[in-house]
Amino acid sequence: MKSSEEKLAEKALSGVDTVKLFLCETFEESFKIKYQVNNKEHNGELAEASANEIFGSHTEESLRVFNENRELIIDEIKNLGATYPELKRIITDSIRIYMIAKFRLYGKYPENYEETFNNAVERGIFIKGGEAPEVIPFLISIEDALRRRKS
Repeated sequence: MKSSEEKLAEKALSGVDTVKLFLCETFEESFKIKYQVNNKEHNGELAEASANEIFGSHTEESLRVFNENRELIIDEIKNLGATYPELKRIITDSIRIYMIAKFRLYGKYPENYEETFNNAVERGIFIKGGEAPEVIPFLISIEDALRRRKS
């Protein structure tokens, strides 16, 4: 039986997944407009690799796509922070929550957690300082931020 801490960590990761999906949609639209590539599958692969790169959570396939398009994806991540500065808080909180939830579930942080934080800061999508949010307020803030962004 799962402890309440594990259940909360899983709920937190579900919130992070919501942010990742939203970022995928944002990246996919950006790739389509910016590079005039109307190949939904290709744009989707680039978008997924971009979102996974932010969290340091690549699948084998997204890592392949990232490695093949490294410069393009890093530029697009940097542009995300410049184009949508209002997303920096939700990305920052999501990265923090992601790392804490992984620790709570597996008893250790992901191996690349320092690199993930450093990359996010370097790419201008992470707000330094502050604390990780509590899970429930984080989940509420996701809903609010995504609702504002879509309207």
